[in-house]
Amino acid sequence: TMTECVEVIEDSFRQVGNGQTWNRPRSRIRMPRGFHHLMAASVLGSEVFGLKTYTSFRSGVRFIVMLYDSNNGDLLAMVQGERLTRLRTGAVTSVATQYMARENSTTVGIIGTGNQGRTQLAGVCEARNIKRVKAFDRVEDSARLFCEEMSTELDVEITPVDSAEEAVKDSDIVITMTTSRTPVLLGDWLEDGQHINAAGSNHWIRQEVDDNVVRRANSIIVDSIEDAQVEAG
Repeated sequence: TMTECVEVIEDSFRQVGNGQTWNRPRSRIRMPRGFHHLMAASVLGSEVFGLKTYTSFRSGVRFIVMLYDSNNGDLLAMVQGERLTRLRTGAVTSVATQYMARENSTTVGIIGTGNQGRTQLAGVCEARNIKRVKAFDRVEDSARLFCEEMSTELDVEITPVDSAEEAVKDSDIVITMTTSRTPVLLGDWLEDGQHINAAGSNHWIRQEVDDNVVRRANSIIVDSIEDAQVEAG
């Protein structure tokens, strides 16, 4: 569940901060029509270590997570990683929201309503008592279906809007979860005190926020500085 995943992620960040982990930055191999990606990590002294390997092509993204015995190298488990990836990413956003968003935040604007957007919103709702959400996606049917299904799942009022700017306006928390190569969030739209979870850009060819968003930010927090230095668009 999201609740369980948030607890694990929060504990993992503590271990990272205490120097108790080994975390390999994501590596990529470019193919003619897509990419292969590899991520690996371990907790020092743990009985297990793991890695995630996945491919991203126009036909879709396919994830596999593998868990190994730290003592003898035996493969203990191989898991389809799509759901796990979405939960983990949403849980990171949940932890960020818990510690950085205003405690009285009740409204959310989300840009990008794909599968990852669903767990992004679920993570934010885990951290704050959200009452109203505005959702925008360039594919109108995606936004409409997102609003219908997630409002039932989370018991929150969620409505589609016609533009990214409208989603951001008067929202306490803003989420971006897209694969856009050009900014979908502009600094000129922002209001003082808003918390932004810019979660979609994980490749140097992508850029979800413009330079003015960065300039206006009081704090910029990433889960890995080493990764951010090579992946920030």
